[in-house]
Amino acid sequence: MDCTDNFRSRYLINDYCYHNKKILISAALHNFEIQLFNIKAWKNNKNPCYRCIFPKHKNLNKIGNCADMGIISPVAGIGGMLQAMSIIKQIIKPCEKDFKEFLIHDLINMSQKKINVTKDNNCILCKK
Repeated sequence: MDCTDNFRSRYLINDYCYHNKKILISAALHNFEIQLFNIKAWKNNKNPCYRCIFPKHKNLNKIGNCADMGIISPVAGIGGMLQAMSIIKQIIKPCEKDFKEFLIHDLINMSQKKINVTKDNNCILCKK
């Protein structure tokens, strides 16, 4: 489970999970928004890794993190609960489609979105 607040750490954790065939449940918090990823990517499978979804770009470091932008504690608490439920779900009721979706929970507007994601054929990690 990844709860870090910067791209460098997320890339390192993603790469470790990719090379060691580990499932990664990652959440990113941004003001009142929670972005949740279930990642099960490694060589020869069709699921995207974190780098497929967020390719390294020179401007990524200019995107703020929790220390810069702030979050309120209920957002962090709900983010942690969503991650925990994702882990429990993968243990008791595994679902492969979860690894092809990027979930966004907007807590100020009480809305959620599912965005389908695919493996990037030009991903610097997956195409090796």
